[in-house]
Amino acid sequence: MSGILQALFSISAKGPVSASYLLVAGGGGGAGAATNSSNFGGGGGGAGGVYPNTASLTRGTTYTVTVGGGGYGGGANYGGGAGTASSFNSLSTSGGNGGSANSSQGGRGGNAGGTGA
Repeated sequence: MSGILQALFSISAKGPVSASYLLVAGGGGGAGAATNSSNFGGGGGGAGGVYPNTASLTRGTTYTVTVGGGGYGGGANYGGGAGTASSFNSLSTSGGNGGSANSSQGGRGGNAGGTGA
């Protein structure tokens, strides 16, 4: 399990069900502020990847959903941690990168979409 939440569910409808969903990964954590004379604040974490999709779900099939967690916040002079990926039905999104320390620039956002985990 790579996310903070993982769940299994099954479809009980008589036929296939068309489901629209939004797959969102965890955002990156913000960096800590500098403790030297530069007085730079830490950069903010990047957003987690987002992927809207529609799938045909089949009765009797078990589906796994993994919800990615947010990254940890950095201490003084340290960058934030990356968020983790979310996945469903063979699609995944990447977590956002953590913010940069000793800089006013935030981390980049996570990659959106993509197949495979």
